[in-house]
Amino acid sequence: MSEVSGKVVFRTQDSELASKIKNLSDDVTWEELHALLQIAEVDDLQEDDDEPTQYVDGLFIEEKIFHDDLIILRVFGEAWLDVLQDLLESEKLELWSKLWHECGTDYYFASSQSELLYEEVDLESDSHSKEDMDILEDAWRGMMPEQVQAIWQKTSVN
Repeated sequence: MSEVSGKVVFRTQDSELASKIKNLSDDVTWEELHALLQIAEVDDLQEDDDEPTQYVDGLFIEEKIFHDDLIILRVFGEAWLDVLQDLLESEKLELWSKLWHECGTDYYFASSQSELLYEEVDLESDSHSKEDMDILEDAWRGMMPEQVQAIWQKTSVN
C-alpha cells in the first residue's frame, strides 16, 4: 500500500455533518464513509457497489483535534485523495488540506466560500518551479480564514 498522509481541517455549520466527522473511527468503514458522503450531499456511491472495500481500504485517522468550530484530522491512506475530492463539492462543508504522497507528490485541497482548489504537484519532476510552488502555496493559504491559518500552524505536520 502506498502511503499518503497529512492533515485536513473541516468547518461546517451543519451539526449532523460535524458529528459524523467527529465520530469517524480510526479505521474508517464503508458504512461511515457512505453516511458521511450522504450527509455532505456528495454521495455517488451505492450501498450495493461491488467494490466498497477498495474505496475505504487504507482510510485511517491518526489523530482528531477539535478547536472551536474546526475539526482537524491527521489522516493516513491513499483513499483520502478520492474522499477529499468528493467532499470539495459539498456546499455544507469547508475544508483545507495538504497531503503528502511517499512517491514525491503533494496534494492541495481547499473549499471556502464557493471557491474550490485542488492541485496535484509532482515534486520529483521539473514541472513546477519554486516560483510556481510559492504562488500555489500563497493561493491555497489565501483561501484559509485567519482562524484556520492559526490552527494550521499550531498543528503543523510539515
